[in-house]
Amino acid sequence: MGLLRFFLAYVVLLAHCPEGLLPKIFHSSLAVQCFFTISGFYMQLLVSEKYKNQNPTQFYKNFYLSRIFRIFPIYLLTLLITFLFLDKGPIDTILLAEDIKALIVYITSNLLIDFSIGEYLFYGSMNTKDFLYANNFNILIQSWSLDLEIIFYILTPFILTVRKNSIIFLLIFLCIVLRFILASNDYNYSFSHFWTHAFFPTELATFLLGSLSYRFYAYSKENNLKETKLYNLKDNYLNSLINYNFILFSLIISITIIFLLLFGNPLNTNNYNFFGGDWDKGLYGVPNSYWIVILLNALIIPFLFDFFKNSRIDSFIGHLSYPMYICHFSVIIFLNKINIENYYLSFFTFLLTLFISIILVLCIEKPITKYRHNKFYKS
Repeated sequence: MGLLRFFLAYVVLLAHCPEGLLPKIFHSSLAVQCFFTISGFYMQLLVSEKYKNQNPTQFYKNFYLSRIFRIFPIYLLTLLITFLFLDKGPIDTILLAEDIKALIVYITSNLLIDFSIGEYLFYGSMNTKDFLYANNFNILIQSWSLDLEIIFYILTPFILTVRKNSIIFLLIFLCIVLRFILASNDYNYSFSHFWTHAFFPTELATFLLGSLSYRFYAYSKENNLKETKLYNLKDNYLNSLINYNFILFSLIISITIIFLLLFGNPLNTNNYNFFGGDWDKGLYGVPNSYWIVILLNALIIPFLFDFFKNSRIDSFIGHLSYPMYICHFSVIIFLNKINIENYYLSFFTFLLTLFISIILVLCIEKPITKYRHNKFYKS
């Protein structure tokens, strides 16, 4: 599944570049939603397999510490380099306005990846609200999604340990209803993106969909490894392949082809439309086709995970996705400072970001991952 994660990071990278040598694929907001679903899949896997033999105290401590070591080292390093050499965000305006409240939010938002809470605290301020909302508090502006990830991680030990799938389905339904209510009653259209893409109660649905995706995978594998009448195969991977992967993958491909034939070109990235969907007229504030893409992503995740789970190459490629996502905007700022032409900006951004990501994975992420696995996954 590393290839999929890398691809989604690549989509986000291109979305932040002007039109140029590398063509854009689809809208970055959809890529982020797919990331959330993948995250839900992995978190459910960790809860169900890696931590299942730990007592509650060990589980809570090890899970949260592991997430901190996973997220913050590369984030803080990128933040420090960007702040010192490239971009300090709105700090000059905040200091000029002598706005202590904004300064506190600026510091906490960047050090703690606290985008949503920063928005809540500052909303309603009289002086610089419009400026800071437009520019955000974060130096790394794409880190708004990490804030949501952290909230998901905080909730994981309390939600994903629930055994009844019906509870997960109910939570997803409630999140979608809330999204509908907020999008339908949005008194300020400029906040529509906030309600549908940056508000964790509505975004929780995509994360929980990933949890269901893993539960489906675990259930299928458990049943497919039992004796069946199909070709009299028993405990054979071919049996699993025929019963699960082949049928699932064929179904996904068939649905995708039919959907593309019915709804048109998915490569429309000039605005928020893809598959012919209309962003402000779609179901619950997003294009109707958006929901189909997210469901297809959730369906294909188990297949990709099962197919590539033993591939070291795929695993390494997947590790590149996080540093690519974190550092690509800083690379864009740097290339703009040295006056790279817009047409070539996406190409050089991708190359330089990929190079930096490889360095970060080899020097920081892989050693930390090895430490995390040895320290926090043991019973």
